[in-house]
Amino acid sequence: MARRYRNQQCNQPGFGSSDAGPPGGVVLADHYIVRRTALDVDALYSEEADSPYYFQGGFNVAAMVAMAAGFAAVMPGFLHKVGVLPTMSKALVVAYDNAWFVSFFIAGAVYSLLRLRRGVEVKRQYSRATSYSY
Repeated sequence: MARRYRNQQCNQPGFGSSDAGPPGGVVLADHYIVRRTALDVDALYSEEADSPYYFQGGFNVAAMVAMAAGFAAVMPGFLHKVGVLPTMSKALVVAYDNAWFVSFFIAGAVYSLLRLRRGVEVKRQYSRATSYSY
């Protein structure tokens, strides 16, 4: 059984690529949609509980839920491809065939909805009018 699973897994690029989609969707949604490119570098490396990057006990639950949603969206197609589910909707198979994109956008959308619903205070470290001289 393990050999059958491994052989089918190696021949199916969809699920192997879906592991990069959800984290990428969460990271980019957090940076561009939720925080609107405001990055507080000092707070990013802070372990203080009041840091904007500390979340709930040091874990970003919204990000975990969003990544699980991204993985769950392509899991039925994967199970169909390896033969666990004999019949499957064509839409779910197409979603699996495009697993990276589907999981990326679903995770990004779920994360954005969860974080924006709670309200995020965006603190800019630098003013946009700041000129940098090197």
